[in-house]
Amino acid sequence: MKKIGILGICIGGTTACYSQLLKMSLDKYETHTPHVIVYNTDLHAYFSAFEDLSEGHDGKLLSLIHQDLERIKTFGVDFTIIPNNTIYSVFDKITMTNAMPLISAVNAVKETCRAHDYKNVLILGTHWLLDSNVYQSSLAQESINNMSLTRAERLVLHDAIMLSTRTGESKHTASQEIRSILDDYIDMKGADSVILGCSDLVSQYHGKLSVPTVDPMNALVSLTLAYCNK
Repeated sequence: MKKIGILGICIGGTTACYSQLLKMSLDKYETHTPHVIVYNTDLHAYFSAFEDLSEGHDGKLLSLIHQDLERIKTFGVDFTIIPNNTIYSVFDKITMTNAMPLISAVNAVKETCRAHDYKNVLILGTHWLLDSNVYQSSLAQESINNMSLTRAERLVLHDAIMLSTRTGESKHTASQEIRSILDDYIDMKGADSVILGCSDLVSQYHGKLSVPTVDPMNALVSLTLAYCNK
């Protein structure tokens, strides 16, 4: 059975991914489950690196990830997942500078949307994630339309996510402003599904909207277990 590494760089995504991985492993395998190594490093260092990212500097973030992936490698894992959506804004750079096999949540989400035949998808997340266009480009490969938020809407969403991250309280992503954005794109603009690109958004909205929602960490776990069979 494969050995999976999880690089934990935030609270919500790491705990959600780990618990889902264990539960889905038990459901999928009757006799053995994959070995899982969770490596958590200094979260304050990552919070500082994300602040640098907001200024357009990704060097500190890339250095931290490279350093931690090297440490995970010493545990003999077959591949690693990073359960954080914003990290995918620099994922291509991560894969270019690290030999560790990584499974991408972006690919997992694309496969989920394709399998369910979603056509007009609304993507929510930090402005770093949305501005990178990584999800949008991936979905476009399957001719799936992205319903792009305005700059003002992205900043409202970003500020709420960052406040939730700092306080550990997901209630900030349940503001009336965000609810109004969702209602507008679903009821007025025809979004047929919503990608919840943050664990705080997942806790507030997954399965609770009038259209299907996609939890990227759940999709990532499903794809990870599929790799365990290869």
